[in-house]
Amino acid sequence: MKEITKEEVGAFCSDCTSGRFVAVKGYTATTGEVADYSLQFGCYYSNLLQEDSSLLKGIIAGNGNGSVAVKHGIWIEGDLDVSPSGIPVSINGNAPVLIDLGNPKLKNREAKGRTAAVLAYTLPMNAAEVIAAAAALLKGIENPKDTGAEYQKEGKGIYSLDRQDGESHWYLRDGLIVSKTVIQEGEKKFSASLPETAIKNAVRRLLKSGRYRTFNLTEGNFRSIKIEGAELIYDNGKFFLD
Repeated sequence: MKEITKEEVGAFCSDCTSGRFVAVKGYTATTGEVADYSLQFGCYYSNLLQEDSSLLKGIIAGNGNGSVAVKHGIWIEGDLDVSPSGIPVSINGNAPVLIDLGNPKLKNREAKGRTAAVLAYTLPMNAAEVIAAAAALLKGIENPKDTGAEYQKEGKGIYSLDRQDGESHWYLRDGLIVSKTVIQEGEKKFSASLPETAIKNAVRRLLKSGRYRTFNLTEGNFRSIKIEGAELIYDNGKFFLD
């Protein structure tokens, strides 16, 4: 194992072939979750957005196939009424009952008289709720928000960013998640969202851009990164290649 400079990290990644797989081992998220990732290297975000745009336009046109599985937390105010015109919804893993997703008793905030629950249901791709979610997501793709982040490209998939802490942090980007294996579960807090938001999140999970990830290389949150047989390790502010 030999120490290498940041510039050599960029040069090393630039020599790697786009489309190859990268293994990120033991990455620790802010929640405390530790996981191994397999990424497809050299997948640029702008290209993914173009593919996602085509998919969303197909859903909006009514050409979507299959269904969308939705699962989310909710706060229920009082007793939730069954609606003959509703859809089958499982509450806390129980047998499905017919629920109107627009029921005003479904809330996304905790308050007195409200009970926490988890809803699970499936919608066909041509459901009005799914089409509305696709339209909202397409609008976001066509009019992206400026994040203000000014990344400097240091090599293929390697970027630097001067942060407010005064340090220059290096990142592995342009990777598309192929698989994820959780080694240690992180802290999971109950989170509630209205059906409209949950359905949008479920449709977002169908998009390739939703699998695009950025990994911070300079906070020591990973055990190693393996690219084309070589392993990149970050320890105590230094990069090493094995």
